[in-house]
Amino acid sequence: MTSDGVWTPLAYVADRPALCNYASTAGYYYWAGDSRSSTWIVYLEGGDWSWDERSFTIRERYFPPQFTGRALFPSSKPNPGGLFNSTAVPLRDAHKVFVPYCSSDAWMGDKVVYFGSIRPIQFRGASIVRSVIADLSSRHGLGSHRGLSSSNATDLLLFGGGSAGARGAMVHLDKVREYLPAEARTRVDVVGFLDSNYWVDVPPLGESAHYPSLMDETRAFATTTEAAALDAACSAAYQGSESWKCLFGQYRMPFVKTPYFMVASQNDRFQLSRALAKSTTQFVEYLEAPVPPAWSSSQDALIGRMAAATREGLQGLQAGVQQSAVFSWACFTHDDGNTAAGFVEGRAAGSTMEGALLSFLSNRSTVAWVDSCTGFDCGPACGATTPWDSHSRRGDGGGGLSAGAGALIAGGTLALLVGGGFLLHKLTGRKAMGNRDLTGKLVQPGAASNGAV
Repeated sequence: MTSDGVWTPLAYVADRPALCNYASTAGYYYWAGDSRSSTWIVYLEGGDWSWDERSFTIRERYFPPQFTGRALFPSSKPNPGGLFNSTAVPLRDAHKVFVPYCSSDAWMGDKVVYFGSIRPIQFRGASIVRSVIADLSSRHGLGSHRGLSSSNATDLLLFGGGSAGARGAMVHLDKVREYLPAEARTRVDVVGFLDSNYWVDVPPLGESAHYPSLMDETRAFATTTEAAALDAACSAAYQGSESWKCLFGQYRMPFVKTPYFMVASQNDRFQLSRALAKSTTQFVEYLEAPVPPAWSSSQDALIGRMAAATREGLQGLQAGVQQSAVFSWACFTHDDGNTAAGFVEGRAAGSTMEGALLSFLSNRSTVAWVDSCTGFDCGPACGATTPWDSHSRRGDGGGGLSAGAGALIAGGTLALLVGGGFLLHKLTGRKAMGNRDLTGKLVQPGAASNGAV
């Protein structure tokens, strides 16, 4: 796929206002596939979220203006890479959709929030998702039998995203078919592609007011936006003060019924960096480290707890869900499905992400590709997705930490929020060392980053 995606603004519909934070129009980029193809890919962009007034204020000030809808999206977009650039059938010929993120709510909100001195903020990620699916049907023929060999055949919709996009896709997955016009619902087969949505409930190391846990962020977000769980069974299981759990990977995934392919790193770079850092500068260092940090014994123990919680959670999911696939490498990675290194080079249990996804789409059986080693970044193929060599990667001679936060930024901006939480984001450039942006996402040489978290 060499052409650019074409920007498509969404029409305003009263019962699903597809609006960015500042009430500008949301939309999506579309790449038309082969006219005979019945495969569709809809990908929700990641990019952190806001859970209260302070976090939104920092996001508004330091993120690119498109992330809150304060600037128009470009009329076209280059191929994001990875999943979008696969040469394997049926992904190669698919109709592809990239939905840029401008609602700051991990695609879960559907409410106007009033933040004191800030004008009303539209948290409408859920409405944007509903509108995109409906528009693809009416405008481009999703579920219309186009490209199908018979009137009884169905379109395959691979619906998902990376990081915050994957967390939103996780919440919507069982409802996606309902977002289609009634006549198209029986003609679309939905499968999830969830890359780095699986947050685990492991308390961070040395938690302080500067670093709210991911659990506390989710609690605050649920209170601020009143985001709907969109699942009656989950809502019944987690009520009142526990309702936030229906928006959190470890607790939500057992209730997902739609077939899905989920990528969950046992050493998730974002989760570990947040949980291990004792300062904002250290958080940046962990995200970028060109060589593995020399972990303390307490840090090493937390790394083990988080990896174990991930493996145990995935094992439980596989026991309870039909037609689910998990791809879990023991690598220090996060949201790499839209990079060549992550999608076609990195491996878990002997398979690439691309190969595992194609196998699952073909067979639809419950299957897992899970690295079984137990050390930090110990997966046999982690070198394809991490910037350091195998010797230092296994902790037997690696170098020290990278320089302070200021030395890590080249042509970009660092936003920090302290006191009640923080946001950290690479905005316009690349860092000087390694091949990752400030969120831990792989960046190809010469390529811009989405900044997904």
